[in-house]
Amino acid sequence: MKRKNLNGIPNSISQQYFSTLFYYGKGYMADWIWNAATEKGINELTIDIINYKIHPKELQIKPLVIFLPKLKETIKKTLEIEGFLPNL
Repeated sequence: MKRKNLNGIPNSISQQYFSTLFYYGKGYMADWIWNAATEKGINELTIDIINYKIHPKELQIKPLVIFLPKLKETIKKTLEIEGFLPNL
């Protein structure tokens, strides 16, 4: 088991989420977050990948949650490759 490799998961999933692969409608995730948060006057959000939730609820919109299952799958696959039983 390579526990050290697990330290890269946060970086991997954030790069994946903000990459050009996660384009929805007319924008990338950073665009959607910025525009929705600015429109609603929100300056902080939390993304719960495991439970597919965005907090605050006003930002739980389809463009922001649609790719969360792919991120969860990335976590699960990484855990399996490193010899851990993913319990997600």
